[in-house]
Amino acid sequence: MASALLLLTMLPSVPSAGGPTLEEVLAEHCRAREATHTLQAKFDQTKVFTLFEEEEASQGMVYFAQPGRICWQYSHPDQSSTVINERAGWSVFPDIKQVQKFALAGSQTNKVLSIVGFGPCGSPLTESFDITMSKGKKGAFVLGMKPTDEGITPYFSRVVITLDGSDYLPRKIELHEKSGDILIFRFSNLDRNVELDGAVFEYAVPEGYEVVEY
Repeated sequence: MASALLLLTMLPSVPSAGGPTLEEVLAEHCRAREATHTLQAKFDQTKVFTLFEEEEASQGMVYFAQPGRICWQYSHPDQSSTVINERAGWSVFPDIKQVQKFALAGSQTNKVLSIVGFGPCGSPLTESFDITMSKGKKGAFVLGMKPTDEGITPYFSRVVITLDGSDYLPRKIELHEKSGDILIFRFSNLDRNVELDGAVFEYAVPEGYEVVEY
């Protein structure tokens, strides 16, 4: 399951009860990203199918390393993994013994990574979204992001990112799809700048698996 996923021009100054402005929060967020060389966290994912009023839940671990490498390892309800490694990506599905490999243009990869809170920040973020800010629970900052980039607008009508007030990194991300469905990620047990096994980001076809290219 790929989170297909995943952009500072003039922004409205939005203070929150004497707290930091939107520009200040975005600057802290970008500094936090720049200082994050590696990251691992537990994630819970919920896909909301609005038409059918149904939800599909899954969970696992996400690993990130500069520059632009992400691995999503799903452990429940089914085992699978998706890796984005700069200009290429692949998904491994043990249940059907298949590897789905896909090519990604660099700019599109960066947009996907930025949506989910990783990758380039600053102007790449603000030039692709109109952003507003509100205060969330426990000192969190909630960024409401309306896509303006034509590479994103066909897929998402809105993105909502909740930043933790202590480290300015995402703890919840909502991707509102054009179809009306919503993909929600919640992050916990987030560890930054830890040593990661580089093999988690490398492409390898397990023995007996079929490779399908897109």
